[in-house]
Amino acid sequence: MKNLIIVMFALILSATTADCALWQKTGTLPDGVVETIAISSKTSSVFTGIYGEGIFRTTNGGQEWTKTGSGLPDNLIKSIIVQSDGSILAGFNGKGIYISKDDGITFTESNAGLTNKNILNIYLSSDGKVYAASWFYGLIHQSTDNGKTWTDYGAKGSDIHSVLVSKGKSVFGGSEYNGLYKTVDDGKTWKTVGFYTYTIYSLVSASNGDIFAGASNGVSVSNDDGAKWTKMNNGLPVAVARQLIFSQQGSLFTATPSGVFKYSTKLSKWKVYNDGLDTSNLNVFCFAVDNNNYLYVGTSGGIYKTTNTADAKQITIAVSPTNVPVLEWNESFTFNITMMDEDSIAVANASVTVKDSLLGKEVQLVTDAKGEVQYTIQVPEETLNGTYSFVFSGEKTGYYKTNSVVKNISIDHINSVFETAESGKIAVYPQPATDYLKIDLKNAITNNFQNVTLYNINSEKVLTLDIIQQGSEASMDIRELPSGQYLLIISLDNRIIVKSVTILK
Repeated sequence: MKNLIIVMFALILSATTADCALWQKTGTLPDGVVETIAISSKTSSVFTGIYGEGIFRTTNGGQEWTKTGSGLPDNLIKSIIVQSDGSILAGFNGKGIYISKDDGITFTESNAGLTNKNILNIYLSSDGKVYAASWFYGLIHQSTDNGKTWTDYGAKGSDIHSVLVSKGKSVFGGSEYNGLYKTVDDGKTWKTVGFYTYTIYSLVSASNGDIFAGASNGVSVSNDDGAKWTKMNNGLPVAVARQLIFSQQGSLFTATPSGVFKYSTKLSKWKVYNDGLDTSNLNVFCFAVDNNNYLYVGTSGGIYKTTNTADAKQITIAVSPTNVPVLEWNESFTFNITMMDEDSIAVANASVTVKDSLLGKEVQLVTDAKGEVQYTIQVPEETLNGTYSFVFSGEKTGYYKTNSVVKNISIDHINSVFETAESGKIAVYPQPATDYLKIDLKNAITNNFQNVTLYNINSEKVLTLDIIQQGSEASMDIRELPSGQYLLIISLDNRIIVKSVTILK
């Protein structure tokens, strides 16, 4: 009968750590809904508006936020934009629009011609024109002089949440429950083009001219300048899409009450992008992309920033098998490791780190063209009872780091005497022993012995003898050992012989 080592593998849920999370929380901000985030391309300052708290600015990438905006009327901020000349426009609920020309330090009123001061959103078109959306018998206002003066542009009588100037030069206004308005004659006439009973919170345009709408019925896309719309809600757990944003390389994100989602064009579905966000508060309201293509997201519990660029992909690491093998000492076992990105594409030449507590070392591996690599272990002789962990993680430049996958090995020696032909010919005496323990091997069938090891009842190694040096009659000095029950393990080739020993002082 062989002395077996039972090796059980258990996959523990991947643990997210700070260095591999998608998001990291920025500095402390007051409690409240983050309504808007804007970034200056000139100074790299980041501005945010928290409704009821006012405007805050960071100049160090979100490490610290400071309240700013001397001259503002109150704290009911709804929207902030930064124009190409660096001037900042801030829209307030009930107080209209204020402008800053010193990176947000001071503001002055800029409401000339503005007929409705209940501002919900400010939109800057690519031609430099500014549009302000208002509510409570609202409409769209337009400014052609960087927000100094305003004129009524149209879509009167509706609460307007969003504005977009398309690649085809059409102007759209997203209303609350009254549909999506469109004008092709610079605001002279308007018609509705869908979404009749929904609220359109956000409108964005792709580089190819496709228009995307984030609404109370999810996300829709039009490739014919708003004439027809197709829903694209696959993967979204909720219907509300509060804001849409494109990264610098064209990745599309949406903000929802269930967190952040990124659209996979390969899989034609939204992928959850919440790793690092507060799971107890995934209520997301707004986005901004900074000059380095890092993404900021505003929640009802502060602002988070991506730990890599907005276009970096998530990668996952999978380790198999999950079945339970039975191994003997010196027997090998292989872990199969696979790295895939968020679009289920194999990640080749990725670095895989294995922290092996069985052998007490850290190993670096590299995935092949299929995103695969193997790690083989060999259970050493005389491995003690206990649990040994293998921690697998991966990374590659341009990707987010993977979460860690942990596999545990539990090794359980069978603590009993095995009646083999060899064990019957080996004498261990005296029993009980006091000073010296004698091991007589001269009558054993084999002479391929290697060493003799004595373990206490806690499976701790206490003494070892080299039989090759000791010869067929070995003596073990046990004078320093306390009384108790011990196991004497005699190793030979790929097998062991176990003898029970009693020490009595």
